[in-house]
Amino acid sequence: MNPAWQMDFWLRPDSRSLNCRMRITNESSHVLPMYWWSNIAVPEFEGGRIVMPADSAYRYTLNEEGCGVVDRTSIPCVDGTDISYYKNIKTQVDYFFDLDQNAPHYIANIDSNGFGLLHLSTKRLQSRKLFSWGSNVGSNNWQRFLTENAGRYVEIQAGLAKTQYGCTPMPPHTAWEWMEQYGPIQLSPSLSWNDLQAQATSV
Repeated sequence: MNPAWQMDFWLRPDSRSLNCRMRITNESSHVLPMYWWSNIAVPEFEGGRIVMPADSAYRYTLNEEGCGVVDRTSIPCVDGTDISYYKNIKTQVDYFFDLDQNAPHYIANIDSNGFGLLHLSTKRLQSRKLFSWGSNVGSNNWQRFLTENAGRYVEIQAGLAKTQYGCTPMPPHTAWEWMEQYGPIQLSPSLSWNDLQAQATSV
């Protein structure tokens, strides 16, 4: 039996943020492998930056032999590069951020003036992800092929599991639900990483 799912969306009259209520139900007598990632394509701004309440991430890359490798790395500086400024990223990569479970669960993409999109959720969505095509010849071709005249983009995501390398076991006769919110945010883009995190967390 497949799980049942429900998605509700609404805007309050006095709010600029989109509210989302998600619910999935395992009505069967068996454990189901559950997989859920909310995927948001956002502009790859010149001077743009992402921020989330994490200081480390799981990273998926290809080694010199073309084999996939997963490792854990501290952020925002990875191999001498501040990846919070995603235009610094040279090759295609996934970063799954290990969120501070005591902080609000969010990820934000801001432009060089600090304005952008905030994704916020309740703690059922325990991880956040950045996917970048990078800035080499192959990634530039993919960007042109996928978006034509819409401009370059990166993906920010929110998921049930820590990474996308497996599913989350969902017990039988169980319902999971959570809230998500999408809305504008204004931050100070020139702040240090820790100060930017603190500002975003206090919004």
